Amino acid sequence: MTRLFVIAVLSVLTAVPLCVSSQNINTVFDSGVAKMEKKQWPEAAKDFTFVTGKDKYYYDAWYNLGLCNVEMKNNDAAINAFTKAIEAKKDYTEAYLARAGVYENTGKKKEAAADLDALLKMKPDNIQAWERKALLNLSQNNTDAALKDLSKAIDLKTKNADTYSQRAEIYLSRKNQTDALNDLNTAIKLNPSHAGSYDKRGNIFYSKGEWVNAAADFGKATELGLKNEGIYEKLADCYYQSGVADKAVETFSILLNTYKTRNPVIYRMRGEMYNSAAKYAEAVKDFTKAISLNQSDYAAYYGRGYAYSMLGKTKEPMALRDFNKAIDLKSDAGESYLKRGIYYYDRKKYDEALQDFSKAVKYSATGEAFFYRGAVYDETGKPDQACQDLKKAASMNYKPAVERVKSRCP
Repeated sequence: MTRLFVIAVLSVLTAVPLCVSSQNINTVFDSGVAKMEKKQWPEAAKDFTFVTGKDKYYYDAWYNLGLCNVEMKNNDAAINAFTKAIEAKKDYTEAYLARAGVYENTGKKKEAAADLDALLKMKPDNIQAWERKALLNLSQNNTDAALKDLSKAIDLKTKNADTYSQRAEIYLSRKNQTDALNDLNTAIKLNPSHAGSYDKRGNIFYSKGEWVNAAADFGKATELGLKNEGIYEKLADCYYQSGVADKAVETFSILLNTYKTRNPVIYRMRGEMYNSAAKYAEAVKDFTKAISLNQSDYAAYYGRGYAYSMLGKTKEPMALRDFNKAIDLKSDAGESYLKRGIYYYDRKKYDEALQDFSKAVKYSATGEAFFYRGAVYDETGKPDQACQDLKKAASMNYKPAVERVKSRCP
C-alpha cells in the first residue's frame, strides 16, 4: 500500500463524521422550526439549544431560540439568545429588532433605542426599524421624534397601514385634519380591513358634520370588529342627524340593550326617531324613560307631547301638559313653542298658534317656524303677512313653503 493511498483513505474516513454531524445539526434545526410552527415552544427550544451547543456560530438557531424564549416569557434568556445571534452575525437585522422588542417590553427603553440606532446606522433604509423607533418614541410621548420616524418610514415606501394611521393620529392631535385624512385614505387603501383607520376617518367627518360619510366609516369599523359604546354613540348620532330613522333606532337599541346605557339622551333621541317614523306609542315609552332619568329635559317633554298629540283626542290633555312643561323648563326654547303651536294649529286654535309660532320665530327662526306662522296668517285672511313669512321659509329651503308660495303668493 502506497503512502499516498493511505493518506487518501484517512482523509475519507475523517470527513465522514463531519458530514454526518453537519447533517444532524441541520436536521435538528429543521425539527425545531417545525415545532415552532406548531407552537411547541419548549420542545423547539430544546432542539435549538442542541444546535447551538454543537455550533455556537449557528446564528439562525440562536435567533429562533430567542423567539421561543419570548413566547415562553423567558426575557433574560431571549435577550441572551439574540445577543449570541448578533455576535455570530454582526448585521443580523431581525435579531436587533427582536432584542429591541424584548428590551422595550421589559422597560429597558434606552437599550431598545440603542439597538434600533445601531441597526439604522448599518442599514438606514430599514423601514421596520424606523417604525419600531416611532413606536418607542410614542410610548415615551415624544411625538415630535415619532413623527419624524414615521415620515421616514413612509418616505421609504412602507406598505404598513399602521404607520400611516399612527402618523394621522399625530396630525389629528395637532388639528391638522387635511394631512390626517390623506394618511388615513392611504392606510385604508393599503389595508381595507384596517378598522382603526375607518374610526379615525369617521371622527374627522363627524367633526365636520358630514354625517353620511361618518356613518359609513363608523359602520365599517364595527363590521370589522371595532365595537364599543363610544363608536355606537357616534354612529347612532350620525343616523339621527341625517334622519335615517330605522338605522338610528337600530343603533340606539344596541346601546340600550347591549351596553345597558343609562343615558337619558339616548332614550330621548330614539323617541324622536320613533316620532319621525310615526311609531308614537314606542316614542311615548322612550320619552317617559328619558324623563324618569332626567326630569329637567325639556326636549323629552315636547317630544312626548308631540307623540301624545298624534295618538288621538284621548291623549290631547297629556300632550298639552307636556308642551307646557317643556316651556316652563326652558322659556326660550323655540322648538317647544313650535311643537305646541303645531298642536294648536292642527286644532284650528289660530290665536294660540300664532302666539307660539311668533315665539318660535323669535327664539329659533327656522324655516318650519316661518312656514307655520305664514300658514296661520293665510288661514286668518292676512295674505301680505302670510306671503312674507312663506317666502322667508322658502328662501330657507323649507319644501312645504316652496310649494305653498307657488299657489298662494303669485
